[in-house]
Amino acid sequence: MNLALVIAGLVVVLDQLTKYAVVQLLPYLSSRPVIPGVFYFTHVRNVGAAFGLFAEQRVLFIVAFVLITVAFFVFRSELRQLGMLALVASGLVLGGALGNAIDRVWLGYVVDFFDFKVWPVFNVADSAIVVGSILLAFCVMRADGK
Repeated sequence: MNLALVIAGLVVVLDQLTKYAVVQLLPYLSSRPVIPGVFYFTHVRNVGAAFGLFAEQRVLFIVAFVLITVAFFVFRSELRQLGMLALVASGLVLGGALGNAIDRVWLGYVVDFFDFKVWPVFNVADSAIVVGSILLAFCVMRADGK
């Protein structure tokens, strides 16, 4: 369980540091190419969820974060039984949810900046949530197959 909390903490720190750097170094709505035509740093503000869904639903997102946190602690023994990968995955999800929750509480929106132009702009926390969710689903499916 400590591993999941360490991972969550590292995700939050990396997420908040990268968002801070973007806010300080890249004016709002500006974009800088990293790999021209492929990948850019673009400073945007997201008041919704993925793809802009549920815009302006700040309370909903905070409630979702609380539910994720409660579920993490309620199912901690099950996560341990699923193995180390499940702990890493749950830490990624928890850290990502907390990283975005911090933005929503302090700023009222989430700072996004990874831009592939063919996908909505996202951040470190979003990446951690997606990767952690996929890994956790894999762990659960693998356990169900045994």
